[in-house]
Amino acid sequence: MTYPSQLRRAAGVLAIGAGLAVAMTGISGSAAAQPDADRYPTAEEIEAMVPSAEEIRAMIPSEAEIRAMIPSEAAIRAMVPSEAEIRAMIPDIQSVEQCHASGEAVYSEESTDPATGRERVRLMICRDRLVEDARSGALEGLREARAEVAADADIPDSVRVDVLATLDDRIASLSH
Repeated sequence: MTYPSQLRRAAGVLAIGAGLAVAMTGISGSAAAQPDADRYPTAEEIEAMVPSAEEIRAMIPSEAEIRAMIPSEAAIRAMVPSEAEIRAMIPDIQSVEQCHASGEAVYSEESTDPATGRERVRLMICRDRLVEDARSGALEGLREARAEVAADADIPDSVRVDVLATLDDRIASLSH
């Protein structure tokens, strides 16, 4: 840890003093200026609001106070979970190839092991449904592409006929 130079400390003290002066001007100036909105504080009033160097030094924590704020290595280590605690945080995941009654391609059930308190997740993967969903999505995409090609007047007729024939073949093959 490096400590700031005297110049940096002085600049910090001045910055804190200026910030406090601005804050105090805003607080007291707004209350004092209520009767006369055009009145601004005088230089003497501003000077009176700026804390002295002693007051500013009293606001800066000492090195010992700063060090007391830093947790010890033991405290930091106590915050880090052990390997066993980390393992307990990770759910026990079981994956089975099985279709669920909901008909979803992938279905998950979550529960907690009463003995260990560890979360359990059971994933049911219905391969037939996954294939069916993929085929259905591909067919929908091909049909949308065919409709767009058929409606696009900028495509030359000879190209359009070839593209539509290719799309019709792919749609027919996926439909069976």
